[in-house]
Amino acid sequence: MKKHIAIVYLLFLFILFSPVYNILNAQQSFFYYQDKKVPLEISQNEIVVKFKPSFTNDQIKNFLKLNSSVDKFEIHSLSHSRVFVKTILKNNTNLLSLSNKLIDNTNVEFISKIFKQGNSDFIPSDNFLVKFKSSVTPEQINSICKTHNVKIVKESKYVKNLYTFKITPQSDLDILAMANLFYESIPSDWATPDFLVKIHLNNIPNDPYFQNQYYLQDNTYHHDINVVNAWDISKGSSTVKVAVIDYGGLEPHEDLPASRILPGYNFADDNNDLTPNSNEAHEMAVAGIIAATLNNGVGISGIAPGVKIIPIKISEENTESELADAINWAVEVGHADIINNSWGFNNNQASPDTYPDITQAIDDAFTYGRNGNGTIVVCAAGNTADRNQSFPEYGFIEYPAMLPGAIAVGAIQRNGDIQVYSPRSGNYNPITVVALSGLPATPYGGNIIYNNGDVWSLDIPGQQGWNPGNYEIDPPNNFIQYFSSNPPSGDSYPPGNYTANFGGTSASCPQVTGLCALILSINSSLTYGDIKNILGQSSDRFWIPDQDYGHGCIDAYNALKYTIENYGATITQDALLPVDTYNISSNVVVAYGATLTI
Repeated sequence: MKKHIAIVYLLFLFILFSPVYNILNAQQSFFYYQDKKVPLEISQNEIVVKFKPSFTNDQIKNFLKLNSSVDKFEIHSLSHSRVFVKTILKNNTNLLSLSNKLIDNTNVEFISKIFKQGNSDFIPSDNFLVKFKSSVTPEQINSICKTHNVKIVKESKYVKNLYTFKITPQSDLDILAMANLFYESIPSDWATPDFLVKIHLNNIPNDPYFQNQYYLQDNTYHHDINVVNAWDISKGSSTVKVAVIDYGGLEPHEDLPASRILPGYNFADDNNDLTPNSNEAHEMAVAGIIAATLNNGVGISGIAPGVKIIPIKISEENTESELADAINWAVEVGHADIINNSWGFNNNQASPDTYPDITQAIDDAFTYGRNGNGTIVVCAAGNTADRNQSFPEYGFIEYPAMLPGAIAVGAIQRNGDIQVYSPRSGNYNPITVVALSGLPATPYGGNIIYNNGDVWSLDIPGQQGWNPGNYEIDPPNNFIQYFSSNPPSGDSYPPGNYTANFGGTSASCPQVTGLCALILSINSSLTYGDIKNILGQSSDRFWIPDQDYGHGCIDAYNALKYTIENYGATITQDALLPVDTYNISSNVVVAYGATLTI
């Protein structure tokens, strides 16, 4: 039976110091990453409390309701049956008295201050992470643990010399100071509390087929990713594996059968159950854009319908190490060629040093994945801009898209204009390319209507998910009407199996992932750098990268053509190459059973 861990997240007016586990004494406001101090701010009105697993949610509620200092509280669920309770206290609360009450409660295991960076909370758990240098011995580690009453929780299965430790009631320092002490005492690459982090999904869904997928082919605005011509060369190889790390879950669908879904893992619940959450279709929609079946007479068309998907389920709220483990698992266990990340952290001051465990996992994917060629990491840039204002806000690229080397994907409108929510290039990593997501501004009734979520993809089959009914498009207004029952006459599709309202950079990101899958399908030996170069040189603004568009909107046909001309290819399907327009300088191999027409 899973442990039930409850963590209470308490909001205070002023922090008073308490001797409890030396936690509320916290004075240090930084952690170490490669000889640098990563600064944090100590929150002046928040602490986090962890109760024993045996203390139920109802008991937590009753405990807080009976406390006269509590004004209101909110319960936030975390994976592994963990729960956060954000408690807001009344004015003039005696915080020292309240702190003592919490500590006197035998169900309290851990208390800490909360830290901040920009607009993000950094909430410590009672674990901390240390990545030791290779010269460090087990004796050194055991010695410092004994001296400071620290327990070894585990050694990483994925990263050498990375350990997770737990402080105890007998530990003589707070969690941040303890992590810093380990870094200062033993040669280390970095050390940090295992902060609880909340991912930010980069779609803009609302409430609840090929002709509607304008991002694949648009005969109105003529801004699409030109994938129909690319399909003459490749529709994706079954040897290419795409990991989708996402919130919601994935199950077989009439348009994405079980035969193309590989075994994955559920890091939200630490098991193999990948069943979607009842109403969260984010992972289904992402996977559908990448790999939905082509020419099967139902649903939509995926960009790389021949590839296979590895579903990796995460939660909306995770620890840093859980997300890092998901990435490491995708590379080392799933042997993913590409990882799609349509999520990010809404932290406007994040740097590569901010989340070292995840940064390490992604750097390792770049370096060691695909037998040293590098796993391709594609990330949604986020929806942080607001360009509709008199003084536009250009936003920021979210982590992990802002990591140097990551393929950061922005979004454009159907008419080619930058999307109103797509962020501008940042200090650490620019926008790499863009893809389509959302309608252009539509004049209607004297107003400008911005229709952002109009990307078609898969929904959870049946009555769950985003769209439990069918649809109809109202042409004069470009509005999508929904019917939970009595669908429009002639609509033969099962209700609820598809959504017409996916959006944001969450929807543009898997378009780039799908293209990367097509590229690797014709040349699996390409390095990570090769893929980035192909994307840049084949997109529609390749000659002058732009801070909003990057190298421009991806062009799938141009990307495959550029690959064949400059890197060579292996053709594994019946393919058509108009040789008079090709300048082929590298080898092109035709696999047994395939036909190449020139």
